Amino acid sequence: MRQNLIGEKRQEFFIRILSVAKDSGAVAIVIIEDTSSKTATGARSPEADLIQLFLERAHHQLSARQSNGLVIVSQPSGDRESENKFLADCLETLRSATDYVKPERIVLNVLTSPPRFMRLLQLADVVISCTTAFVGGESSFSPSVFDAVKPILVKEFGRIGGVGLKIHPDMKYRNLYHWLLAIPTL
Repeated sequence: MRQNLIGEKRQEFFIRILSVAKDSGAVAIVIIEDTSSKTATGARSPEADLIQLFLERAHHQLSARQSNGLVIVSQPSGDRESENKFLADCLETLRSATDYVKPERIVLNVLTSPPRFMRLLQLADVVISCTTAFVGGESSFSPSVFDAVKPILVKEFGRIGGVGLKIHPDMKYRNLYHWLLAIPTL
């Protein structure tokens, strides 16, 4: 893909795979955090905060569907020690819960896999990279791809901001939900 799908062809491909994902019932949760701000959950690091915020939302989606599930993430960059620390942080969150949720619908510890082995991890990478680029102000390719991402972002009572797309801290960036998602803010 890197060499053969470039420019508009890559953009069209991303839009097409996002459409297939939507038609297949896929949903997405993207959490973006300003690392210069305090964490949302009181976690010791932004990474631990993101883990808690994501697992809360994943549990909530599984509960709404009266289902259990697994969380599989792209293998973290770095060495085996970094990966083990990440997985230990995930396990600690699952065991101790958060201030709001005990994510008991997630039946195993978070698993990792190299993305080249799982098409869904590759799709997740498209969703996350496009969304962060769009939120960050990239205006060449991300707007049209993000338009294809929006329908799969998790909604609660019709609201995406803070649910399927969480930008922390909310109070600092709440106006972005209005401008990026073209929906009214609360």
